[in-house]
Amino acid sequence: MNTYTDLSISIYLLLFSIVSYNVLFILFLWSFWKSSYTQITTIPKEFYLTASETKYFIELEDDHDRSVFLNNLSVTKQLPILTAGKKLNAEFCDICFLLKPDRTHHCSSCMRCVPKMDHHCPWINNCIGYHNYKYFMLFIFYGFLYCILCFMGALSYLLKYLKIRPSSDTINRSWSLFCTFTLSLLSAVFALALLILLLFHTYLVFKNKSTLEYFRAPNFRHNGHRIYGFNLGWKNNFLQVFGSNIKYWLLPVFSSQGDGVSFRIRSNLDHENYSLLLSTV
Repeated sequence: MNTYTDLSISIYLLLFSIVSYNVLFILFLWSFWKSSYTQITTIPKEFYLTASETKYFIELEDDHDRSVFLNNLSVTKQLPILTAGKKLNAEFCDICFLLKPDRTHHCSSCMRCVPKMDHHCPWINNCIGYHNYKYFMLFIFYGFLYCILCFMGALSYLLKYLKIRPSSDTINRSWSLFCTFTLSLLSAVFALALLILLLFHTYLVFKNKSTLEYFRAPNFRHNGHRIYGFNLGWKNNFLQVFGSNIKYWLLPVFSSQGDGVSFRIRSNLDHENYSLLLSTV
């Protein structure tokens, strides 16, 4: 009876391992594919300078006059730009020739402006931004779980293999032990690296900050330097990335809120709500 029970448990564990491995592997590859091949969000045309505006801008020789022109242009076009560059002037990309939307940065690798840019990731050869930040989060999340599963499988096999009495075929035994140990070691190293990355980006999600904003807080045109200007509370921050529909949270399908160029900011809240918000962070 005990033998039958042990065999049943072993079969169930084997089936669970096979299913878990394949599900995680599929989700990992799916997230990687979406992170790598999702096209960068197109910035609306109203942020770009027209031919006549470009001509007038180029003819201006003084930097101050250019800044005044860009500031007035953002007001005339009623662009939802709340952040600013140096001296609280409207940020302008002289490569794409556009007024940068909030949280937008120009990527020298992609050669274009990226809405809500986080960083350029060489591992997936794509910029991480509004268009694929959720996919990137799921990519490192499933990558971490996949490495943990590989580590546990390799470690359990290694421990069982060490208990077996050595045979005469010491060469094959040594090679098997070496391969299993190497797999468990690499899995542990990658799992640790992905865990650190996952914890860092989880912190950023709950604070509503990008990696670039973590190192340099944004300036606001009417409020100046604010470290947590986009922080709307951990729940709203999370929903802004993963969406309000819970069934899509763990799937690499687009569910992020907003349009990538306009964002709510904390300074829009009244004092009472601001104090309440601080208590939830």
